[in-house]
Amino acid sequence: CWEEKENMLLERVAKDVGEGWW
Repeated sequence: CWEEKENMLLERVAKDVGEGWW
């Protein structure tokens, strides 16, 4: 499923930026 991949990517990005650009 590509949905799972997107979810993981979002989490990875959120951790990478530390939720600073949200």
